[in-house]
Amino acid sequence: MHIRYLLIAPLASALASCAPAAADAAAAPEERVSLHTVQEPAAAPFPDVTGALWAVTASPDRILYAVPGEQPFFALACEQNGPEARLVITRFAPAPPRGKAILAMDGNGYIGRWHADAVEADDGWVWRTEVAPAEYKVNALKGLRSIEATIPGAGTVIINQNDLPRALIARCETFNQARVLVGPPPVPAP
Repeated sequence: MHIRYLLIAPLASALASCAPAAADAAAAPEERVSLHTVQEPAAAPFPDVTGALWAVTASPDRILYAVPGEQPFFALACEQNGPEARLVITRFAPAPPRGKAILAMDGNGYIGRWHADAVEADDGWVWRTEVAPAEYKVNALKGLRSIEATIPGAGTVIINQNDLPRALIARCETFNQARVLVGPPPVPAP
């Protein structure tokens, strides 16, 4: 019984020190902040991905993840605009103009984390990131198990995998390997 008192007494004392001081209670109503008036940002929901799958597009270097006939959740593309090909991942979710975030893709034994930028699209701003196709974190996209893809404020999308991402990434890697083997074009002599 005496031990119980020794354990409860310090806890009661600590809780009593959390009570508001008389000065706080006397503060003007506009100066007090109630925990009930502070709004937590609403967590973005998990979108319903029932029936969603990766599908080919008119471009052989771009695939979309969507429920057939609906707005896509993601696009995965291999773009060869510079000296080497890059994987471009686009999350079709509203983004703040010129916003910055982290795109996380967890699955297949890998965790990919990439900086994403808000870019202007036809009807607003969306999230976009570029990744080297040979980067080890891209392996999250190569497996056949589901992936959780998250951007804070844009929610978490469960991606049900098929062979299309792996095939697209392999083509993108092949482009870069061929460029290394062949080398840059020769520079003409002056």
